[in-house]
Amino acid sequence: SEHPDYYLLLVSMQQLRTFMAQYSHLLQHNQELLTHSHALREHTHNMCTHQQERPSHTRKELSR
Repeated sequence: SEHPDYYLLLVSMQQLRTFMAQYSHLLQHNQELLTHSHALREHTHNMCTHQQERPSHTRKELSR
């Protein structure tokens, strides 16, 4: 009365556990890189946005 794919599911879960055990340090490192680069992009975007909000020169300075 077991599902026909029950054995396949067990094998797949075992393979996933093995993969995670072998490569968890790489997956963790990759996650840290993604998080870090995302934070850098946000920081850069915020800096650019704030620079566009305030003009670098006033009209008086430009007319001199």
